[in-house]
Amino acid sequence: MMDTIFPISRRKPAAGRQRLTAIVLQIVSLLVFLSLVFFLREFKPEAAGFDEKGPSLLLYHVCRLCLMVYILIFCFTAGYKTLELFRVDPGRIFDSARKSFILCFFLGASLYGIGFTILGLWGFINVGTGLASTIPLLLFSHSPIRALFTDSPRAAACRSSGNVDLGPFFGWLVLPATVGTALLFLLTRVVFVVPIDNDVWEHYFHWYRHVIATGSTQPNEVWLHFYISGGAGLIFLANTLSDFFGAQLVSACFVAAAGLVILDLLLEYCRSTSWAAFGVTVILAFLFGVVWDGSMFKHHAVLLGYASFALWGSAWLQLKMGYQLRPLRVVLVVSLGYLAFYMPVAGSILFCTFSLLTLGNFLLGAQYRWRGFAQVTGGLLVGIVLRLVTNYVITGLPEIVPIQLFWKIADQGKAQEILGQGGIEYFLTVNNDLMSEQPWSLKFLLAALRHSKTFLAVSVLYVLVVVVKKRLCATFSEPEKFLALLGAFILPLGAFALVVQHPSVNRMSLFSIVYMT
Repeated sequence: MMDTIFPISRRKPAAGRQRLTAIVLQIVSLLVFLSLVFFLREFKPEAAGFDEKGPSLLLYHVCRLCLMVYILIFCFTAGYKTLELFRVDPGRIFDSARKSFILCFFLGASLYGIGFTILGLWGFINVGTGLASTIPLLLFSHSPIRALFTDSPRAAACRSSGNVDLGPFFGWLVLPATVGTALLFLLTRVVFVVPIDNDVWEHYFHWYRHVIATGSTQPNEVWLHFYISGGAGLIFLANTLSDFFGAQLVSACFVAAAGLVILDLLLEYCRSTSWAAFGVTVILAFLFGVVWDGSMFKHHAVLLGYASFALWGSAWLQLKMGYQLRPLRVVLVVSLGYLAFYMPVAGSILFCTFSLLTLGNFLLGAQYRWRGFAQVTGGLLVGIVLRLVTNYVITGLPEIVPIQLFWKIADQGKAQEILGQGGIEYFLTVNNDLMSEQPWSLKFLLAALRHSKTFLAVSVLYVLVVVVKKRLCATFSEPEKFLALLGAFILPLGAFALVVQHPSVNRMSLFSIVYMT
């Protein structure tokens, strides 16, 4: 009797202490978050805030980095709790917390994006809606984060050690290299907040400031951003909680998520922690140091993150079955459908990619696979069509790229009344600077895939080796199948770069570094 009583009596105080600790941590994290929001909103960098010296300027940068961590927590918790709401245990979908974090982060980021896109159209983006959408999740974030760290030993493990063939020297060398490139990325692309990019200063920041001031994303003097940035819901949230530099923090979150995707994919296919860490080093090495580039304040890094998630989700759709397949498919449909609404041009490229994957699986007779890819393809199509319809209803012009095509089906009177004549006439005259008079040339393809030339060379070499070995009719291994999957992503991008010859296409193709890595 005593043996059965005392263990129970000891467990009850332990459970009580854990609950008390959780409550204290939640209260502390909430107070820190509110303090961050108050300080960042009052710092006002546009009102000579950067002229501040010493501790206040240093505190500003520290607070921004802390807010970036909070955004990661909000997105992960939103995705985690949404899955639980539909009676899906995120911990059962995959065998590691790393994969669960990737899945939940992109689902949560997409839900925030959808929510604040709708709020922006109705003019309700403000600090009140920002806090109302984050504080409850922060209060419920303890259990998801705890589950994340509870599973961390399994998350860090790969299917085999794989480091013996690389030698201990390489294993010890790659870790500080990864940490070093991560720090350099933070210093040059996140802490540094003054890009030398005319587009950023001429219209991006003006649009962000307008949304903060009015709470609305309806067309204004910078009307072209209704088409470019109207779907950037998570950026609106970050700007509301800080200032108009918040887009940089969201970009950093998606770069971090893309790095985690690279780590997970390389752990799966290389089965080596050293090679996986080296892959993260490679992608961060591409990104740090270009302080004059304004991509962190635009939407390129967000697209980089979603493109990496599309690749990651496609790989697991090819591998997983049963309980894992359905929630993964649903999350891909929601996330990529939102991306297609956010960036219809990028959505059209991924639509071609998933159409190829659907067709390939159908021809191979993988019925349950091709249906999953077909559903994702349908989600992308719905997102694109919904965006075109929304634009047409509000402005009379479905899209501005390419404007000469959409102007023919536009309600021209309504568009000129809302957007004005000068800007539309300018875009019509230059045809969005599409350089249509230029002949098709491989130089446009190489410019768009400048980050993937190594991938193209290695792929061609590998195909030649396969042909020489006469292995085309043999059973392919997982890495060989993954190479074919990469081809489905790179071919539509290359074709798009040839058809749409525009400098923005070259800048948008930043996400091709995922495929190269």
